[in-house]
Amino acid sequence: MPPRGSLNVRRRGTAVAGLLVLLAVTGGAGGCTKPSGGPTTTASTAPPASAASSTISINDVLEAQSRALINGDEAGWLDPVDPSNPELVAHYRALFARLRALQVGGWWQSTMDGKVTAATINYTHRVRVALYYSLREPLPRDVTSVMRHHRADMELWFVAPAGKLLISQLNPSDVDRRRPTPWEATDLTAVVGKRVLLAAGPALKDRLASALPIAEKAATIADRFAKWEPAPASYTVYLATAKEFKTWYGGHPKDTTSAYAMPVSDFAFDIVVDTSQVKTADLAETLRHEMGHVVTLRGAKYDTDVLGGKEWLTEGMAEYVAITGVGGRASDRIGSVRAHIRGGEWTGRVDGIPPYGDEATDAYYGISFLTFKYLADTYGQKKMYEFFNQARRQAKSVDQASRTVFGKPWESVQRACATYVRRVAS
Repeated sequence: MPPRGSLNVRRRGTAVAGLLVLLAVTGGAGGCTKPSGGPTTTASTAPPASAASSTISINDVLEAQSRALINGDEAGWLDPVDPSNPELVAHYRALFARLRALQVGGWWQSTMDGKVTAATINYTHRVRVALYYSLREPLPRDVTSVMRHHRADMELWFVAPAGKLLISQLNPSDVDRRRPTPWEATDLTAVVGKRVLLAAGPALKDRLASALPIAEKAATIADRFAKWEPAPASYTVYLATAKEFKTWYGGHPKDTTSAYAMPVSDFAFDIVVDTSQVKTADLAETLRHEMGHVVTLRGAKYDTDVLGGKEWLTEGMAEYVAITGVGGRASDRIGSVRAHIRGGEWTGRVDGIPPYGDEATDAYYGISFLTFKYLADTYGQKKMYEFFNQARRQAKSVDQASRTVFGKPWESVQRACATYVRRVAS
């Protein structure tokens, strides 16, 4: 979103297409992660393995490593990492510290090739892994519930020197462009409240204590707008420097964005805030906006039009949460809306494609908010929410949702919204 808000433009990945075999891990754990380009190792200095180790499967290795992470056992976490690859070992050691700082509570992964053993590997063996993890709470044991948590896809390469399975390389999946995650890229410090886990890298760790009460208050407000799915057990928020903001999750594609809510599964989101753009005075409203995305989009269906003609739905609702959640009835973007209209830049439609440029984007958010305010004031909040549910969450056409909920074609409602926007901004 432009400074003091955010565009939620990254689409969530599908939950598990053709679910792979999920590991049933004791204590709700199982999995692994990614290095910063560690090389594949073809030889190893690993000690000779016992004869029994040749029957241990990849599933067994990952399950044991995951238990070690949850139990705080660094030696067990590092045990299956190829010791002849110091870069990879260092990365896994850093991951252990970062994930423990984030209070990782569950670590599960799924793979088709989990039954492969050292005895069946001739040289190297690659497996594709779908990782699910949770922070502050254990993962549930049933597959459907696990899929509602954080997900990260990756590839692991195994070697088997002396009959022992070892991880020799870790790469992000070639289909998962939302990388690196903050915990893959940066040493982290975290603080926790009742509703929020707030984390930052070394440069911003001293700001965590003062930012946590602001985030906690924003969370309690956003919770009230969880109309379709329960609010998350905890919101995850990362404070980022300008450099981190351009790196985490592949960097945001729009220069006008100062914060975003990244979908990491169909139900889980990570909020990232660029502190070089979002000042302390604006943090509360920014977090209400981003948490608004979380509570209104959890479990929403995939919509191919979300980045085009329907983005006004996504951003208008998040603005509605941010503003009306504290009893506000007017957007502080009204000046940009007025300038946009008077400058002849507005198309006259409230459902237009998002423009580029700081003031134009700011106006787009303001117009989107005013549209939702008009719908709520004219038809009532209940119908406004149902319209959003059908048009955005259920991925129906805007016209179909309008006819069903308001009893009118969208063109008729849209013209009335536009008239209202012009009147308010005059």
